[in-house]
Amino acid sequence: MSRRAREGPPRSQGVYFSSQKADHFGPWSESGASAKVVESLFDSFAIVAEMFVGWLAFDTINPSIKVLAPWRLPEFYQRFQGRNDLIDYAAEKGIPVTSTKAKPYSMDDNFTHCSYEAGMLEDMWANTVSPLKAPDAPLDITIHFEKGLPVKVITPEQTSFDEPTSTSRVLFWMLEFASFVNDEIRLHLYKGSVYVLGRISEEKLNSEEDASMDSLTNFDSSETSGFITIYALRLKKASTYRTEAGIKF
Repeated sequence: MSRRAREGPPRSQGVYFSSQKADHFGPWSESGASAKVVESLFDSFAIVAEMFVGWLAFDTINPSIKVLAPWRLPEFYQRFQGRNDLIDYAAEKGIPVTSTKAKPYSMDDNFTHCSYEAGMLEDMWANTVSPLKAPDAPLDITIHFEKGLPVKVITPEQTSFDEPTSTSRVLFWMLEFASFVNDEIRLHLYKGSVYVLGRISEEKLNSEEDASMDSLTNFDSSETSGFITIYALRLKKASTYRTEAGIKF
């Protein structure tokens, strides 16, 4: 749970927890909107499915808890298609938020990690120091692929890599779809780590349009409710059994 969530009602990533039934939008209605609520909505966008594990934890502790997730309410996400719509709404209502259209990302900094979401990622070293500040020079290489197989490695010097067992363990699970992989990938080798600098390929499964933070045309957020409900059944049963056995969390 975010450090920001320790103030006020218990929430995580824009989700408010209550044992009472929600009244329409509740705190998200225009009359009751606040800076914290809108800020939390920025954090919750596009991670509805990702956060379901955290929500289900409450089913284990107390099955009567209801999760109010605005991005799974059709009347909400049909009005707000993405962060830009929320930024416009905040500006219209005079609600101060840190996100802007120029910098639409959010940072969830908690005791485990600091995650960066949406928009162009800026300072990725808020909690750590970049190894690039070390004195040793890194090595950039380019690997060319044809039908999933690396056919050529371009380096600034003569280098030989012979490690078939490690390679097979890394690649065996990708063989089925690797035949679609062509073109090249640029890598940054530094102190035992590999950083991807860029990829070039005419065939791709990723779509920037489908993954847009400002469009919900290819995904119905309300469909996640059924999945979460089914997945929660075993946790609610576990909570019931523990309660009957007198086991406390």
